[in-house]
Amino acid sequence: MTGWITGAGFVLAGLVEPRPVPAMARSHPEAFARLDAEPAFLLLDARVPI
Repeated sequence: MTGWITGAGFVLAGLVEPRPVPAMARSHPEAFARLDAEPAFLLLDARVPI
């Protein structure tokens, strides 16, 4: 999954898969259930090695 990043010469410093906040379960229960099961974002911290 991250081979294209390291293959391009970057170092993977972090990877975060954000989850919906609990308050969303009350205000948007269907969206919360979907996003809690299948997060919509993947955040990568890719850096150029020094």
